[in-house]
Amino acid sequence: MARPIITIPVKLRRDMQFTWRIEWRGVDNGTSISGNSAWVVNQKPRWIGTPTFAARRTMIGAWQAIMAQLQGRHGILQVEIINTAAMPALAARSTGLTFSNGQYLSTGSGVAYVPTVLSVGAASKGATSIKVNTADFPPVPGQIMSYAKKPFQVTYVDDLGGGDYEVGVQRLVTDIPDDAEIRCVGVGLFELSDEGQGAITYGPSHFATPAPQLQEVLNA
Repeated sequence: MARPIITIPVKLRRDMQFTWRIEWRGVDNGTSISGNSAWVVNQKPRWIGTPTFAARRTMIGAWQAIMAQLQGRHGILQVEIINTAAMPALAARSTGLTFSNGQYLSTGSGVAYVPTVLSVGAASKGATSIKVNTADFPPVPGQIMSYAKKPFQVTYVDDLGGGDYEVGVQRLVTDIPDDAEIRCVGVGLFELSDEGQGAITYGPSHFATPAPQLQEVLNA
């Protein structure tokens, strides 16, 4: 049975606290007689996080609807993971673009906005650097980008001139072909760490901050 994929609405994407990180899931071979660990192997690293979403009144119902669609751990959440400290300009546009009169849609959201860069040459799964071209969105260390809904983190950036950049990356788990569009704001597929995550409570103020513990789906 196919797992349903539910996208977090724009109005709920404003994380109140950044908690995303790569969980390396390292396993060591024990301690030697000298008291030192000999080596550590990372087994299937994945992204994890506990994003806190702000929900008021009708958005509380929207969140409850998302949790119902997930059916516990059966469903998958498609979530943007934005490192606002590393890229505040992109984070400010994450709610979408306004119309020419500066107004948003009646829902409070803007027109869909997905900034991307183009790959220069192909990159293989497991690569620690890629080359990209962009005139508008030069990468920065700490930024989380993605390709094919597989997030990866930028570790360094070298300006090669002419809009080309060499970008150090960690946890590139998929091949990237030449001239492919890479998202400047990473998006990934996540599941609840247990069925109780994401439960929502609220009082007379009708304000809630659900904070589900999420872990990346590795076989999606």
